[in-house]
This record gives sequence, structure tokens and C-alpha cells, in this order.
Amino acid sequence: MPKTKRNKGMDVNNTNIINTNYEIIPPKIDFVFKHIFGNEKHKQILISFLSAVLRVPKEELEGLEIINSELIKNHKKDKKGVLDVRVKT
Repeated sequence: MPKTKRNKGMDVNNTNIINTNYEIIPPKIDFVFKHIFGNEKHKQILISFLSAVLRVPKEELEGLEIINSELIKNHKKDKKGVLDVRVKT
């Protein structure tokens, strides 16, 4: 399993003390990737990512729709297929 980074310490912002103890989990881990890129709330992040990787203007991806990531079996003996992210335009 990939190593995670930890940030330990306290930040002082004006008179408020904010606890900054948290763990950074890399997006290479499946559930993190799916949470970031397969979530309707983060759709703009997905669009930016796809635009950069595919070298397509963001405007061409604005109609992007995140859909069910489970693939339908065609035959009874087929294995279940699940994608991290599945979209259609």
C-alpha cells in the first residue's frame, strides 16, 4: 500500500487555533480517485483533469455526465466489471 503523508501541528490564525493533524491519502488509491473524479460535486475537477490529459478544451467537456460505473454483464458467466469513473458526453 502506498505511503501516506501526515501533517502534524497547530496553525494560529488570529486568535483561533486550528488543528492541522490530518493524513493525506494519495489519489492513486481507488476509493480516493473515485471520490475525487467520480463525484458530481467535483465535476469541474474531472473536466479539468480530462481536458489536460486528452488535450481537449474544457468547453467541449462541459456537457459531461457521470454515469453508473458498473458494467452490465452480457452473459451469465461474465465477471462483474466496475470502473473508477464512467462518463458520457
